[in-house]
Amino acid sequence: MASNSCSVPPNHYIHVEDRNTMITRLEVGPLTFTPKVQEDVVLGPTPMVLVPRDHHCVVRNPALRDDTGAVVVDKHGMVRLKHGDRELRFFTGEPFPLYPGEELE
Repeated sequence: MASNSCSVPPNHYIHVEDRNTMITRLEVGPLTFTPKVQEDVVLGPTPMVLVPRDHHCVVRNPALRDDTGAVVVDKHGMVRLKHGDRELRFFTGEPFPLYPGEELE
């Protein structure tokens, strides 16, 4: 059964799983999210990651990106990951969400 609406503040995100397709997608705030009957919020609202100046972070299983920097999804809409890889992310001044499957070390 779907839960009630949830408020996702600015610079926060949620992961939403569709039980029919078993695909988890990312939704970024600010928004009020109302899940469909077959959807569950499986993570969040979670603050986006903000890397401080002169620092870096390590993301395990990073999302695959194309030449333009856009996240690559398969034909079903699932984010493609580089399983087993680690990616260094440095200060950019902009917070970023973790896509389903990505982990912050």
